[in-house]
Amino acid sequence: MFKRLFGKPKQAPPVNFYEPVNRFFATYDKSSYSVVAAGSAPTTEQGVLDFERRIGYTLPTQFRMFTMSPHCGLYIQVKPEIWPQPEPYAIRPVWSFQRGVVVYGLSPVLPPEFSLQYWHEFMFTQHGIDNLLPFMSREGSQEKYCFTPTKEIVLWDPAMPEDPDKINLSFVELLTNELYALDERRQKKQRGEDLEQA
Repeated sequence: MFKRLFGKPKQAPPVNFYEPVNRFFATYDKSSYSVVAAGSAPTTEQGVLDFERRIGYTLPTQFRMFTMSPHCGLYIQVKPEIWPQPEPYAIRPVWSFQRGVVVYGLSPVLPPEFSLQYWHEFMFTQHGIDNLLPFMSREGSQEKYCFTPTKEIVLWDPAMPEDPDKINLSFVELLTNELYALDERRQKKQRGEDLEQA
């Protein structure tokens, strides 16, 4: 089953690999969030190799390690009693719809919407794009962070599908930034700033 957890991975990554992410989870307000991941059923190395053969290129080392750890398929969401599901057509600032962050993975226990394979196929069937692999997004946003075949990270926007923005960060740096940005949005939500900006 999809597990609630966050801790050190069983397979040790390179030194300090998880330090920025673990620092966030060591200090965040646990009472404000729900956190789930693949837990004891992460992707195996063979699973990653098989996927890489299907897409025709290799994944960045940091992300490979992450998706082979219990953190595979990480999904962190502000609890609904703090941040209820926004109404689809409510007049609110964009950030007020983004109450979570999800990192896609390859574990068989992940639901389809958290699957790298699902999003790889989606990009090709819906947009004819086979050189971008979505791996992370904000809940409530259509934009996707993607890897390129050369291991670069870009932010893909369906409104401008041919012109993704390059992100000059590593996977862990980007994930860390997104976690802290989510917590900033959570605090803004609790202060009622979404209503002030409506």
